[in-house]
Amino acid sequence: MSRYFRAFLPALILLTTSCAPAVVVWPKLNADDAPAPPNPPPEVLRFVSEDDEDAFDADFIVSIETLLTPRRPEYAFSRHYLVPVLPWLDSRRSVSLGHVGSGVFGSASESAEPVFQRLEDVALPYKMAALDGLYPGDEDYPLTVWSVLTVAAKDGEVSARHTRLMGKLENTAAAAAAESLEKHIQMNPVPRFYHLAGVGDIMPGRGFDDMIFGENGIEKTLGDVAPLLEAPDLLIGNLEAAVTVSNNATPKSYNFKVAPDVPAALVDVGFDFFHLANNHGWDYGEEGFLDTLSAVRRSGAGFSGAGENLEQARFAWETKTPEGSMVRILSLGACFAERNGFNGALSAAAGENKPGVLWDSPENEEFIRSVLGRSDAFTVVTVHGGYEWESVPREDVTRLYRRYVDWGADLVLAHHPHVLQGMELYDGALIAYSLGNFIFPGMKGWYSGEETGILDIRLHDGCLVGLDFFPVGIDDVILRRAEDSDIAEGFWMMSRELSGGVGPSEF
Repeated sequence: MSRYFRAFLPALILLTTSCAPAVVVWPKLNADDAPAPPNPPPEVLRFVSEDDEDAFDADFIVSIETLLTPRRPEYAFSRHYLVPVLPWLDSRRSVSLGHVGSGVFGSASESAEPVFQRLEDVALPYKMAALDGLYPGDEDYPLTVWSVLTVAAKDGEVSARHTRLMGKLENTAAAAAAESLEKHIQMNPVPRFYHLAGVGDIMPGRGFDDMIFGENGIEKTLGDVAPLLEAPDLLIGNLEAAVTVSNNATPKSYNFKVAPDVPAALVDVGFDFFHLANNHGWDYGEEGFLDTLSAVRRSGAGFSGAGENLEQARFAWETKTPEGSMVRILSLGACFAERNGFNGALSAAAGENKPGVLWDSPENEEFIRSVLGRSDAFTVVTVHGGYEWESVPREDVTRLYRRYVDWGADLVLAHHPHVLQGMELYDGALIAYSLGNFIFPGMKGWYSGEETGILDIRLHDGCLVGLDFFPVGIDDVILRRAEDSDIAEGFWMMSRELSGGVGPSEF
């Protein structure tokens, strides 16, 4: 930018008298995000708007051109990005630049072809897709639209080439004016997406813990899944076990526990937040639960909805994105009594003088509503509820989770059924009814218990703009990507069924 103005300002000096500043017509402030002219202006220039009475006799006219190119052109002052937009239930992860010729530029629609919109205009029920694997801000992202300031004499005789040539002449006043403009006009920043991902139940025992601590443990257990866990800014999972060395098991069908150093190992592979409000944190009673809290705190991971008493369990975890917006997570227990008689609402729920988790109960409703009702963050509810081994949520579960959206949640991530269920879009918010198992050895032979995945979300300016699902297969203690399986298509199909049967042919 500075080179350009250092070029044209000497021309202004040469073509006007020293006693009167040159009159420059500046674009209106609302025209293509044009920057305002310097205030106060350099002594050698006087800026007027297009509708000013002096514009007729102006010496120079500053105008705005737009260029579509991956790299920043000279004299650019602003940029925006065009992105391919698809219906939210479209399973395509990326589209080709070849679609640009057939795609529509404008409002999103339920078309089979992607629509191209400004990034700022993307909103559910539509989502951004990658373009040949690239996102806005990536080097060489092709659909970058630049706004460029150009200057010309009113008589049209002074071209940019002439002004660059004249710019070689030394002129102290012109240099001072150019420096003033350089400081005033700044390029808008590259967009920064906040990358959030969620998985289901994590029970890292039954040999997984032994293997991950062994030689090349991460490579052996997680393999090509590991990069997917490292990539997000915020990775959320349900820690489905007590973290303790206690042997005082609570009478129930299944008791899960892992060693105290396991949470830190999970943090090392990418996890940032553990859901603790489930029916297994209490598998080894109060002692095991308090040990779990201590181990998770030592690991550095975030958590919510669990504490030494009800007052301490009533809190939401918060983090700030690099762009300054807030993400808030509230974790809740909501699973029903087990067939063996264990009832988390009675046994695992925190009380006035009892450690435990935050249960979705009438006594906690006012607090839950107060958290979800705040509008200063992208609010996530993680909830452990639903019915085990059922691939479709029952009506009472959909009512329960929709209620969180009614109260203000932007995203609901649920688990407990041990199998994948679909997603739905409800009142502008996304509900994932079950993310199934994730790290969970011992599921071989169980109905769909080894079919899982990673729900991948991108936020921009606090809004959900990107949505994807990476299928993963479980083979006892080993996880591997499963792009060639039917896991992803099954997940999207269940989501379409939850959303009224809308399928790809209807896009």
